[in-house]
Amino acid sequence: MKMAIASSMLRLAAGIVAAILVAVLISAPKQVGAIPCSVVIPKISPCRGYIDKSKRIPSQSCCDGVKDINDRSKTRQDRVEACKCIKQALSLMSKYDPNRIPLIPGKCRFSFSLPVIKSDTDCNK
Repeated sequence: MKMAIASSMLRLAAGIVAAILVAVLISAPKQVGAIPCSVVIPKISPCRGYIDKSKRIPSQSCCDGVKDINDRSKTRQDRVEACKCIKQALSLMSKYDPNRIPLIPGKCRFSFSLPVIKSDTDCNK
């Protein structure tokens, strides 16, 4: 009898855990394509020294971060959102040369391009 009760309790507990897991998975927020700024900003932050002219060339971590963001930006909307994140991060810098941003891929020996990003850049274009 004790064994049957224990078995029933175990099945009940397993059912409750399964129901909770399903509820959590259903209610979890879904990432909709675009890369969040919480990913973009740390990836590009090593580029600060290059774009503020305190470094002559981008660091390897800058190159790696820029390549990773480019690789993750599969759609136009991904690129728009990444641009907005970069624009937000740049707004916190006291000075930088926006004309150095398009130079990063070449300095890192990548074949893709980056636009000049200034405070008035329209990331939707």
